[in-house]
Amino acid sequence: MGELRSDAFEVQVTVRLSRIACWLGLILTWGSAPQVLAADCAWRIAAPKMPPLARQGRPESKTQLKVLVAIRTDGTGEVANASSIPVVFRYSVLDAVGLSRFRADCSGKRLEYFIEFRLYGKATSEHQDGQAVFEPPNRITVIASPSALQP
Repeated sequence: MGELRSDAFEVQVTVRLSRIACWLGLILTWGSAPQVLAADCAWRIAAPKMPPLARQGRPESKTQLKVLVAIRTDGTGEVANASSIPVVFRYSVLDAVGLSRFRADCSGKRLEYFIEFRLYGKATSEHQDGQAVFEPPNRITVIASPSALQP
């Protein structure tokens, strides 16, 4: 019986903490452009490709990026935090956002994406753009194998 109370207490504390985090998020973003989920405004989402330089000389690894996309009136998007994206991934992300399309009625809003570039498996000398997986509501994972070092 004591375990049930402990579990109920943990759930209650978790719910309260998540409510506090939600309110803090609202307070911190107050006055900035409203952020929405990709599913609410995206018409077509293009996934970034694994940059060849990111595959070279690395064993299994992963890099996580937070990308803010400002939606324009014509339905295109612009990366609002491009300078914070590492150069090796920046152009791949900029190209993907440039190919993506959004609903025009969402203009002025910002989308927040989480993109993970993951190297996994055996090294190969074949060129790979990687395989992309979209995980709703706003996560994209790009998976590729590392490239083999050539003499």
